[in-house]
Amino acid sequence: MNLPLDPAGAPTRLGSLIDTVLTTCPDALVLLAQIIPSGSAATQANIIAFNDAMSGVVVDRTAKGSKIMLVDMFTRLLSPDNYADDLHPNNGGYELMGDTWHHAIAYADEVLGWVSPPVDGSGVPGLITCDRLPTWYPQGEIANGAGLGPDLYTSYICLDAVDDPEVCNCNIVLNKGIILPPRGMLKTGSSCADMGYDLIHSVHFADLNGDGRAEYIYVEELGNVTAFLNLGPPSGQESTKGATVEWLSQGVIATGVGAPVYQVQFADINGDGRADYLSTDANGAVTCYLNLGPTIDDGPHAAVVGWLPQGVIATGVGGIRNNTVFADINGDGRADYLEVERSGSGSVNAWFNGGGPNNGPNAAQVVWYPQGQITTGDGTSGANVVFADLNGDGRAEYIEIDPFTSAVTAYLNGCPA
Repeated sequence: MNLPLDPAGAPTRLGSLIDTVLTTCPDALVLLAQIIPSGSAATQANIIAFNDAMSGVVVDRTAKGSKIMLVDMFTRLLSPDNYADDLHPNNGGYELMGDTWHHAIAYADEVLGWVSPPVDGSGVPGLITCDRLPTWYPQGEIANGAGLGPDLYTSYICLDAVDDPEVCNCNIVLNKGIILPPRGMLKTGSSCADMGYDLIHSVHFADLNGDGRAEYIYVEELGNVTAFLNLGPPSGQESTKGATVEWLSQGVIATGVGAPVYQVQFADINGDGRADYLSTDANGAVTCYLNLGPTIDDGPHAAVVGWLPQGVIATGVGGIRNNTVFADINGDGRADYLEVERSGSGSVNAWFNGGGPNNGPNAAQVVWYPQGQITTGDGTSGANVVFADLNGDGRAEYIEIDPFTSAVTAYLNGCPA
């Protein structure tokens, strides 16, 4: 309107944009704001003509049942006192615009009933989407540890300084005396836990090819990934309820991206059923490589997948790497960003995964919606908390593993009425 750049064709382009939105999400409420006034006479004439044409764009689509509403921003901001220049409002003008949006949304929701619950677009059977924050129902001890004992319990020690007397090497010692090599330098008097020191997590289980079965994944120290395809139960045992499965080596399926082993996680970010490759920085920022699915065929090499760089998909929330966990809390098929208080009671803050801008090359560049604290924990150490879907409804449960006995206590992720 201001340049001007084909203002006469603007109503047609607007209609095409709205049609794209409604094709993607037919039940969406679309609020269409008229353009605010301008101090330039020529620009103002273009704006008035465009605003008048917008009514026809809306009527044509509401007649077909679409939920579109025109929002009058023009008359709301007629006063010159609302402007910083010929085009842009000042703070007072922006407040009026905010109020106008608020009233329009409230009217569409409360009077017209046009705001409907989100539609589960995952296409994954078995998912039960919850549009509310979870209620955690105690299940008590669901596994007694099977006599495994404290095999995975870790402790921290600081060895003598090597070069600098003010720093010390930090090592992780497993209960059987195995010392893992140091990966960090700490100031004297501080602990590894205080500094967010990373535990080695080399073995992962995640579905790489979207067949519903988790592969056995081994991450080497520099981030190279070797996978073993889960072939399901051995021949003749398909009807049993056992968890015995056959594994087929896939070799190296990712050469690494320069991220060390302790930064690597796997989670389905875009909801296509395949786990993506994630690298988490010390401050919780996450870089993602989208899993494009098998690059060879659906046969013996189905876990040899392609990876597409997505860049940084989460900038972090001021926490530390060890606190960052990905799990699907609301059951929409997409992994949410969780911050677990490891050094305290196990409280969890959540950012729900709102999906990406498209289903193409940027499918893992998603929007994160802050939910605040979704559980206060139960007072036990947050270092023992993991998340996994135990009952198959698509929502991850809150799980605590006793470091001394390997026993498991669970809290069911329930959707409140």
